[in-house]
Amino acid sequence: MTAEHRGAVCAVCKNWTDTPRPLRYIERQSGPGVTLYGCPKHAPEPSTTEETRER
Repeated sequence: MTAEHRGAVCAVCKNWTDTPRPLRYIERQSGPGVTLYGCPKHAPEPSTTEETRER
């Protein structure tokens, strides 16, 4: 039995990250869509409602 791997490849730098963050979702005409992930360096933190209002 092998250990389960968690994480994803960053869509920007192509390095493996154990803490992936979604960058975008790509719809496909047939089959399920695909989520592209980024490492913490290339994917910004999700903003809160208060931060969004201040901008």
